[in-house]
Amino acid sequence: MQAARSLECDSLGNPLDMSVQYARGRILRSNQDEARRQQHGFDLISSLVRRGGEEAVFNLNGVARANPIQPEDLANLSFFNSIANTRGKAEELAVDFLGGDQSRHQALITNRLSGTNILAMLEMVKPGSAVACVTPDGRTHPSIKLGIRLAKGSFVECVGYADFEKLLSSRADVSTVVITTITPQLRHLNFSEAEKCIALAKAHSVRTYVDDGHGALRVVAYDEPDAMKLDPEAAAISADKHIFGPRAGVLVGLNDTISKIRASALEFGYEAQVPTLVSVYRGLKNHDKGTIRTSVKLADQLNKKIYEKFPNKFYFVNDCVGLTDEGVIKLLTETAGKKISIVPQEACSAISMLLLEKYAMVTVSAVAAPGAAPYLRLVTWPDGYRISTDKIVEAVSYSFDKLSEIASDESAVRKMIMG
Repeated sequence: MQAARSLECDSLGNPLDMSVQYARGRILRSNQDEARRQQHGFDLISSLVRRGGEEAVFNLNGVARANPIQPEDLANLSFFNSIANTRGKAEELAVDFLGGDQSRHQALITNRLSGTNILAMLEMVKPGSAVACVTPDGRTHPSIKLGIRLAKGSFVECVGYADFEKLLSSRADVSTVVITTITPQLRHLNFSEAEKCIALAKAHSVRTYVDDGHGALRVVAYDEPDAMKLDPEAAAISADKHIFGPRAGVLVGLNDTISKIRASALEFGYEAQVPTLVSVYRGLKNHDKGTIRTSVKLADQLNKKIYEKFPNKFYFVNDCVGLTDEGVIKLLTETAGKKISIVPQEACSAISMLLLEKYAMVTVSAVAAPGAAPYLRLVTWPDGYRISTDKIVEAVSYSFDKLSEIASDESAVRKMIMG
């Protein structure tokens, strides 16, 4: 079990940057440094793809970033043809995909799920009020927190229903609840618990928003209903998380709520453009749950192999085998046989760059934007089937061994992370 966190420090005693909820180090000091790290990851991928094509890279990221536009779609990408032949198609399909009711709900497609979350908070958070953010593990996505801050609300983290119930009984200023069904670390909040949170919120006239970013995974891995079956005011998924669609946010909610959010999306430039709309439509229409079932079974196999090599170190949920921030440092310290001074975000980033450079395996910390939590996640969707579980274990073992050799050399670790 992960050690408890204080309000100011992570479980290892490192001071937290509360804007992202993890510690900064001497290498990754800011969002700007993390953006540079992402560019180095992209540089490594570029080199691999130029030499061997896309098949040379193994996506263990849980994100597709596909653009499944077909030749017959091209004529409808122009301005007027798109208005006549594309407008509304992705949105109508999205309402059904999230389990909504066409008579009560409508959809909005944005250029990113993070943008969707920000827009939703700007509309649904009353300035000066508190926002209860219910998660299974205390890891609300940074975009939710940013949206709350921009809306001039206050963020309150609640771990599960019990925390939320306690908050409502002690404070009268809670205007909104945000429920995260699966966190960025792929921790899961049970559907029945989310249902209880929604019912309690409605009983207190609290507005309800569901961040179901990993919803395509959730409904398959846990055999649960779609997000709108919770009957929230609004819910959102990502079009590229366990869906072969583009990077986009898919928001469904009550007609009046979405109409207001759409106006803000147009004002701030968050609305998806026509190629993205077409790609979202194709991604949702052709969605294949079978590939997710396969990845969940494969992750179980990987977990058993990882356990043989690293007993009681990794956690296993749905189709992810991972290490927490604390777990990464503990394993690195054991491997090195001495204390490690780098913070979890730097260790995860370095491990991810080693996996990418040596084994062409793409994991979150090599390519994520600033704000991604410092967990090492090996997600078997979409490409786990293309590489053996033994090879993944070998790659992880190599990466920890390699980093442990240089972990005390800040310049060497910096070069590994930043290039």
